[in-house]
Amino acid sequence: MNAFGGTRMKGYAIPQEVKRYVAHDMIQAHTKLPSFANERIALLYAFLKRNEDNQQFTERMAAVTLLVQLGIDTHNTVEYATSSTSDRNMRSRQLKVLAGDYFSSRFYQMLAEAGQIEAIQLLSRAVCEVNRLKMTVAASVRDGSMNHSRYYEHAVKIKQCLFHAFNEWLNRADVELYEQLLDLISEREVIQEELENVKQHAVDSHSWTYWLVMEHASSAQRSRWQHEAIVQQEWDELLSQCRPEVILQERMKSVEERLSIVLGTIVSDTQSSLVESIVSELAI
Repeated sequence: MNAFGGTRMKGYAIPQEVKRYVAHDMIQAHTKLPSFANERIALLYAFLKRNEDNQQFTERMAAVTLLVQLGIDTHNTVEYATSSTSDRNMRSRQLKVLAGDYFSSRFYQMLAEAGQIEAIQLLSRAVCEVNRLKMTVAASVRDGSMNHSRYYEHAVKIKQCLFHAFNEWLNRADVELYEQLLDLISEREVIQEELENVKQHAVDSHSWTYWLVMEHASSAQRSRWQHEAIVQQEWDELLSQCRPEVILQERMKSVEERLSIVLGTIVSDTQSSLVESIVSELAI
C-alpha cells in the first residue's frame, strides 16, 4: 500500500508519489504544469513527522498539501496568461483550468477516505486565505496603490498560506523554528522566480520586477501603457536602468545569511537532528 493508504514510505518520496496523480497523457501532451513546491513540502513533512501523534498520516498531509498547492499554481498560470503574450493556446488553458480543479479536488477525496475531516477544514480555510490575498493584490492594482515592495510582501505571504494550515499539529516547541524557515524558504522561491523573469525579459504585471520597472517609468509611459502594449525596447531600457537582478541577488544573499543564522541557533539535540534531515532537501 502506498503512503496515502496508510503504510509508511521508506524515506521522503512525496513528490514521486504525487506525480502518479498528475501524470495524465492529455495534460502532458498539451500543456506544461508548474513546478512542485518541493522545498516547502519537504519542510512541512519534516516537522509534521516529529510529532508522534502525526506518524500515521504525515505522508498523506504532505501529499494533499502539495496537490492543493499545485492546483492553485496551475490556476495562476491561466489567470496570468490572460494578461501576457504567453500561453495563448486555448486548449492548453482549458486543460490547465480542468487540471487545477482536479488537483485541488483530489485532496477532498483523499482526506475524506481517511476520515480526516479536520484536515479538510484546515486546508479549506488556508485556500480561502490564499484567495483573499490574491484579491487584495488585484484591488491594489486596480486602485493604483500597488508598488514593488507591496507586491513582494504579498508574493511571499501567498506562498506561505497553505503551509501554515497544520501549525497546530506541530510540536509546540517546533512552531517558531518552522515559521522562520518557512518565511525564508518562501522568500527564496519568490526571488528565484523573479530572477527567471528578469532573465526572460518578461513583461508580466504578475511579478515584482514589473512593479519595480513601473516605478522607474515616466508618467507619460505609464499613461500610454494603460492603453497600449509595452514596447519591448522601452522595457529593456528600463530594466537596464533599475537593474532588478542586482537587487534580487542582494536579497538572495541576505536570505541565505539569515537561513544560516537561524540554523546556527539550534541548540536542542532533537532539533539538530531535524535540521540535518531537511538541510539536504532544501539545499541550504
